[in-house]
Amino acid sequence: MKRILILGNCPLPDENTKSRPAAGLRTYQFLKPLLGNGVAGHAFSGMRREKFKVFLVTIAMPECYENEPGRKEMRHSDDFSQLQISKDDPNLFEEIQKIHDEFHPDAIVGVNTFPSAVAAGIKSAAPMWADINGWGMAEAQAEAFKKDSNNYLNHYFQMEKTILDRADKFSAVSKPQQYAINGELATLGRLNKETFNHKFVHHVPNGIEFFSGEEIEKEEAKRKTAEFFQNVPED
Repeated sequence: MKRILILGNCPLPDENTKSRPAAGLRTYQFLKPLLGNGVAGHAFSGMRREKFKVFLVTIAMPECYENEPGRKEMRHSDDFSQLQISKDDPNLFEEIQKIHDEFHPDAIVGVNTFPSAVAAGIKSAAPMWADINGWGMAEAQAEAFKKDSNNYLNHYFQMEKTILDRADKFSAVSKPQQYAINGELATLGRLNKETFNHKFVHHVPNGIEFFSGEEIEKEEAKRKTAEFFQNVPED
């Protein structure tokens, strides 16, 4: 049984919080196929997949919670454990390294940019998949324009570079982002004769899911989504 360490964001879709950004849903959608027989009474129940032993670390976004999210350990089943830890926890990196060293993963998955950067910092020989959910440097440029300062650019660049230097596989939410990551990899010298037959970047679009109690909103959400994206060109 393969052991998979996943780092992502929370709140997850089944959490009752004041907001649930897309980063939590993205984490859920990467986790979902890896869970074997599901977890009774959990948002991930009812699935039948090839079994993996999964340790999920959810890095909590404090702004989404009424109170500061603390450190919380959960054992959902024999094959699925979880640690929730705040993004602002001063021991974040040490805690995750400790989990890695005790869990001995066969592979590491980072979902979303910040968790992928944290995953890239783990001292490990395990292969790593990094999901760069959004192109960081375009977001950094927008932030710089909004704040009228270029001070943010180096921070975003260093975080992106940490991921690009470490990961073995990448995913992006759109084809333009996929091409942008390929360009960054070329700039860093990772597109070379040794990697000629290696496909680094995969296109994994964001999905839409509905959970228990949301069925009434489903058709209206579909209509609004189609209306919102009607003028957006295909990739």
